[in-house]
Amino acid sequence: MSITSPIGCYKAAIFTDWIKVRQTTKADFDYTPNTVTNFTPSVFFTDKSERAVSRHWNFNREGYSSLQNPHFKFRDTGTHLVNLIIRNTEGCLDSASETIYVEPTVTFFMPNAFTPNDDSTNDVFKGKGFTSGMTAFRLSVWNRWGEKIFDTSNPETGWNGLYHNNGKAAPEGVYLYEFSYKTPTNQQISKRDFVTLIR
Repeated sequence: MSITSPIGCYKAAIFTDWIKVRQTTKADFDYTPNTVTNFTPSVFFTDKSERAVSRHWNFNREGYSSLQNPHFKFRDTGTHLVNLIIRNTEGCLDSASETIYVEPTVTFFMPNAFTPNDDSTNDVFKGKGFTSGMTAFRLSVWNRWGEKIFDTSNPETGWNGLYHNNGKAAPEGVYLYEFSYKTPTNQQISKRDFVTLIR
């Protein structure tokens, strides 16, 4: 390094090893499963960072960890930001982030037979499943002559074997039914099948 003053004075100096280049670090991680749903909300994280001696995980401000390979159970569906900050022996920091989408999943299944005989067992033709987030639900039942004898927009309401649930008893036999709904991601689901009424 050399300097010259306004009046021409000159001065020079040499600084040996004045600048120290520290070893860098690189943050990286992976996670499984690749598809996360409300039925499988537990995610396992694998730290793939280089030269890290300490780490700090931030799971969308819902939880934290200093473990190398933690797992975390998300409490709700939607988008979650996961951030990893690491430090190496030189004190250098680096971070990596991933956005994890916890997909809301709906399930709905219908029985193939029911027995409306007031014995408190299988008396109502009704679907079962996880219906939180389900919209635009519709269930309809027709007899063999194409007459609609039951219809509802409530997945918790089933057919009790009476015409429109308050008329005369429908005879034993096979009936056509159809249900449809939209998932929380606006996917249209529909199914048509047969159910047997046994008295």
